[in-house]
Amino acid sequence: MKQSGGQGQFVDISITVRFETLEAGSGYEFKSEIIRGAVPRNYNPGVMKRLEECISSG
Repeated sequence: MKQSGGQGQFVDISITVRFETLEAGSGYEFKSEIIRGAVPRNYNPGVMKRLEECISSG
């Protein structure tokens, strides 16, 4: 869990990541598609950062 706000405020988010092939050398594309509920968009940079770490380490 990650603390999301003031003292005692936490969030637990389950995500599904889908990978699709892009043209070689074109990097990656990040899309956020919220299906249920309302997840603040300010979580996207943290998710993108972690995905970049995973991509760089294989």
